[in-house]
Amino acid sequence: MIGSSVIADGQTRAFLWEKSSGMSDLGTLGGNSSYATAINDYGQVIGSSVIADGQTRAFLWEKSSGMSDLGTLGGNSSYATAINNYGQVIGISSIADGQRLAFLWDKNSGMINLGALEGFDSNGDIIKFSVATGINNYGQVIGSSLIAGGRIRPFFWDKSSGISLLNDLVSAPGWILDSALDINNAGQIVGYGSYNGQTRGFLLTPKSVPEPSSALGFLALGAVGAGALAKRKYNF
Repeated sequence: MIGSSVIADGQTRAFLWEKSSGMSDLGTLGGNSSYATAINDYGQVIGSSVIADGQTRAFLWEKSSGMSDLGTLGGNSSYATAINNYGQVIGISSIADGQRLAFLWDKNSGMINLGALEGFDSNGDIIKFSVATGINNYGQVIGSSLIAGGRIRPFFWDKSSGISLLNDLVSAPGWILDSALDINNAGQIVGYGSYNGQTRGFLLTPKSVPEPSSALGFLALGAVGAGALAKRKYNF
């Protein structure tokens, strides 16, 4: 179990709790606080920590090496949101111009910019924003990105095809997908959206079990709302 706890001096620390040893303080990256956000099946913990200069960095904690700074995409700060069983970490980082973009980090490649779906703010100015929120063991990533009109919409990313608007990968009349929350190893994605103007949860199921670096084509959309499950089939 992971989380965050206030210590005696009022500062906040990420912790790991185990039945055999109880609660362990995971420390910081030199600043006064840290927050744990996810753990994988191998006990690797990710989160965010304040560093000595007051900025925030995504971290990976391992029992053998402690807490490691995952860096940024060229900006001042980064935040980790999820980790898979291969130690791949996702989250959001600022870039040199101050905009914030989704990232994927692993030990071989470091931090990779996942890009964004180019959007425009209410004044018509081009702006980029994305955040990664879920990753499976195939390295497929889901999250949210700004699009035209200043709206936030879910995206799907994999190594072969890059970032795609999730709404473009499905054909489901009456649906607008607003947010993707997580993706499992079967490639199923859960989130919420609007169906004929009403807010509903959804379950997207791919046509086949995902393979590494494969594009995602969905077969079925389940809408969860008002205590009922309604499924509709559609083609990619």
